[in-house]
Amino acid sequence: MFKKSAILLSLIGSFLTPYSENALDLNISNVDKTDVISDLSDGVTDLTDYYQVESVTFIDFYEYCYGDFDNYELLLYLAIPSNLNIENNSSLNKIQISIGNSNTYYKKGLKLLDHNNNIYKFKVLLNNNDLDYYKNVLDSKNRRYKVSGVELKFIGSNNSQEFKIGCDYSYSGYAKGLNEESKDNSTLKREYQELTTLDLEVNSSVYRFHDNFGDFKQQDLNSVYFSVPNNYLEEYGEVTNISAEYYEYRLADLVVLKTSDYEIFKDYVGIKITEDNHPEFALMFDYEGQIGTNCEYYNFEGAGFEESELFKPFKKTNLITILFDGGENGDKEIKSDEILDYLYSYDKSYYNGSNYKGISNDLFDGVDEGHKLGYNRIDISSLDSEDLLIYEGNSSWDRFWNVVFGNNEENEVPLIEKVTSSKSSDEIYINEDDINDFNSYVSESNLNNKSTYVLRYSLTDYYTYGLRDYRYGDISSIGRDGYVSKQSVFLDFDIISLTFEKEGQNTIIPIISNPIDIVGDTTVPENSNENFFNWIITILKIVFGVAVILILIFLLNFILNLIGISFKDILNFLFVKPFKWLKEKITGRKKRSKKK
Repeated sequence: MFKKSAILLSLIGSFLTPYSENALDLNISNVDKTDVISDLSDGVTDLTDYYQVESVTFIDFYEYCYGDFDNYELLLYLAIPSNLNIENNSSLNKIQISIGNSNTYYKKGLKLLDHNNNIYKFKVLLNNNDLDYYKNVLDSKNRRYKVSGVELKFIGSNNSQEFKIGCDYSYSGYAKGLNEESKDNSTLKREYQELTTLDLEVNSSVYRFHDNFGDFKQQDLNSVYFSVPNNYLEEYGEVTNISAEYYEYRLADLVVLKTSDYEIFKDYVGIKITEDNHPEFALMFDYEGQIGTNCEYYNFEGAGFEESELFKPFKKTNLITILFDGGENGDKEIKSDEILDYLYSYDKSYYNGSNYKGISNDLFDGVDEGHKLGYNRIDISSLDSEDLLIYEGNSSWDRFWNVVFGNNEENEVPLIEKVTSSKSSDEIYINEDDINDFNSYVSESNLNNKSTYVLRYSLTDYYTYGLRDYRYGDISSIGRDGYVSKQSVFLDFDIISLTFEKEGQNTIIPIISNPIDIVGDTTVPENSNENFFNWIITILKIVFGVAVILILIFLLNFILNLIGISFKDILNFLFVKPFKWLKEKITGRKKRSKKK
């Protein structure tokens, strides 16, 4: 059997460098255990240049043992400053790479093998599906690896940071001893060149429609925005496609209570309540403040209250896991940063396990219907759009009257939009709290010779109800003591690549950007009982609606009479004659049957 070996080269050297017998020869059996300094010492002129780096610095990337897929590996070498404490075994340590002649980039996990004097050695984690794919797309004459960036998770941070590598490698041949061709001498060669990449600063916003489905259900249009240097647009054309990835989950019930109730319930967070261990009162749903539709939301097991279909997706619960202090009246809106901080600081685990970032499963409750739980890869075109029905008003009654009078607005919104000037919140679908920052961002981008793009990547549901405490059976008081909401969260949202088009030529450029977590602020549900006149207005709307319908019927009857047709004739034609005809047909059929 031939001796199997692989030779490592440093990036420092000529554009085309053949492997030589004098270079370092790694033993297959312990390639994962070789010392990082020994690996590089024969190829790098002076490793001390990497011992005191001020930022993460790329040293080299190697293919190891192609032709023997039982031992085939991809190795990455980095210099990392001593003041950055990398989380060695984090699943968030990844490399962004395209393998073969494809221009599709993927992230692969990294495993730390060794580090010494701030120089780190990683291997790319490959599964059996990866290896099967590589066998088909790689060959002895052309094996291409385009490495755009590396993501590293540092201790104390919730998200990883991405650093540019930007190298395009082409390998050919075999290491010495891997086949008959390289029995005596290595035929392995490597070419490399700079890979064009683009650094993006990605910002997020969640636009919540004022009313979509009634008084307790709204929708969120989730967006990110970023700016592209105009020289890229001049050289490669307009942005036509965006590839991105994220992990989507729906949060468990987020409960906000007035301070006095919060102080009681905070000791029960993450604890299943029983008859022997429970607060002194329950929490009740309060639908628009109307006492007649109250039902229990939170109490101990066996209390005997009925669940209600009205309050889906909320149900009677004995476990609260997300709880916030809502201030004196329980009407504080909780900001997105507060929600994300809560997710990462929660330290209980009633439901076993966690998501891929280690956040407790206590804090999640599936995913919206039609959406995919967990990992999502999206490829969105500038030709894609979302049909949005925008309602004027804040209640289901408003929606009804908008239908009657035609005030609803149906918009076809592009999923990728280039923005060059200031916009209003409702015009560009950016959260009202974010619109000033957005417009400032657009202005600053213009000054810096950049163009701003908005990517609208997902439409999700937002639910919210008022809550009242229920003490000693008394639910007669008017007012709220808090609220409960439910919405989606997107973890590690990251843009992978942009596609540019110019004169029919497409160019895919990989993106260097830090993954971000995205969730919206809470919105306090409306409370119609705070104003008695709301009830009067609702009654007047009903009366007015009936009057409008009667007037329309009267006018229609008047117009028909002018042309010699009575309203009675219309009704007779639509509802009486068809039944008479049907009756005659049935009767005739029966008579014929009797004659036979």
